[in-house]
Amino acid sequence: MGRQWYSLFPPDWNEAEIAVDKLLDTLNAFDKTKISLKKTVLLGFSQGGAMAIDAGLSLDLGLVISCSGYSHPKWDPIKNNPVLLSHGLQDDVVPVNASREILKRLEKKQI
Repeated sequence: MGRQWYSLFPPDWNEAEIAVDKLLDTLNAFDKTKISLKKTVLLGFSQGGAMAIDAGLSLDLGLVISCSGYSHPKWDPIKNNPVLLSHGLQDDVVPVNASREILKRLEKKQI
């Protein structure tokens, strides 16, 4: 058992969009009161990696790190932030091809 931002088995992508919006609200609040987004590193693992990629490439962050992440179905990267992708080759929960697909989409957009 671990922390979940939205239902995944079965996936509820509407919940995922709501969770990303909440994360964006939180990050934007930090930018206004505490920490500049340009100085912020957003890191997520697995579902958190999906959240980091989705929200992190919507804002002007210093760095976005996705460890064993995947992309949400409606994800469309719009910012040119530095991105670090990490994924184990023997991941039995999220296949390594999920991170490879993120890379392809980033390269296609030239982000």
